[in-house]
Amino acid sequence: MDILKTVILISCIMGVVTTLADISLPDGTLKKQVNTVMGIILILTAVTPFIGKGFTLSLKSFGELSDTYEFGDISETAQMMYLNEAETKLEEYFVNKLNTNGIENIRIVITADTDEYNCIEIKEVNIIAANDSDYELAAKLIREDLPETELTFDQEDRIEIKE
Repeated sequence: MDILKTVILISCIMGVVTTLADISLPDGTLKKQVNTVMGIILILTAVTPFIGKGFTLSLKSFGELSDTYEFGDISETAQMMYLNEAETKLEEYFVNKLNTNGIENIRIVITADTDEYNCIEIKEVNIIAANDSDYELAAKLIREDLPETELTFDQEDRIEIKE
């Protein structure tokens, strides 16, 4: 409990010193640099009492954390949410682009994945339209943004557009 009291006391003192320095210095780059240095000092003074009492921070502990099942499950869930959001936004973008160019009643389904660098990789764009004549123009417009992506076409008798 003494450590926590020490951290709070030091943080309060550093807060007062930082505020006085902020008030007394004129605006400009010097003020920004002093604020940055004071912020670093505040962080170091808040962490130092913990380090002295057996608190250690190492990259090894982060590696052990990443090996746990829960970490992998959370990481996979976050990646799936990220991909779903990206696919939805890209689908909206292409539908709007096609609508702007006079192609109505069309649906786009994008299949994406991440590569080894966690970059989004668009694997396939499926164009679903009620009218065969829309496929060529739709493919041309989509190829402007995604020249190397595989395009597939499906026909649907009745398409309901969500609004």
